[in-house]
Amino acid sequence: SFKSMQSTYQAKLRNMRLFRRLQSQILELLTRHLEIRTFLPEMDITTEGKEGDFVCIILKGRAETLHSSSADASAGANIGGGTASVSNVVGAHEEGSTIGEGVLLGQSIHTATVRATTLCICSILHKSLITYAFSRFPDDPNWVACFGEASNLKGSVKK
Repeated sequence: SFKSMQSTYQAKLRNMRLFRRLQSQILELLTRHLEIRTFLPEMDITTEGKEGDFVCIILKGRAETLHSSSADASAGANIGGGTASVSNVVGAHEEGSTIGEGVLLGQSIHTATVRATTLCICSILHKSLITYAFSRFPDDPNWVACFGEASNLKGSVKK
């Protein structure tokens, strides 16, 4: 049922370090507006060097984190000479993992690619939704506990 799914999402948000201290009504607001997105195997959830504006919570499936490094042409990585980008697997994600939390802390460019290795069903939490929640509950002292000075959020909210 919808209510049980919403409770599951709230529990998953509550388990994220960034959201642990937020009031229940804030978590309820966030879970009412989550987007569900499906990624097929080999699809990128985030792409290194690209701008991002959401946090992803894996509900089902697995993904891996890839980080690019330059390979020397003398190693045969690039026949034309120079350097080529090589991706190395540096981490794995399973059900309950969060991806892209840095977006909520002011980091708008992804530092790694996260790629689905199986069918992944994810809940997507857009930064604009966090900004909206902040505008609805600006006096909650837990914003500072969760997001530092929350300057990221305050700068986006029109009073």
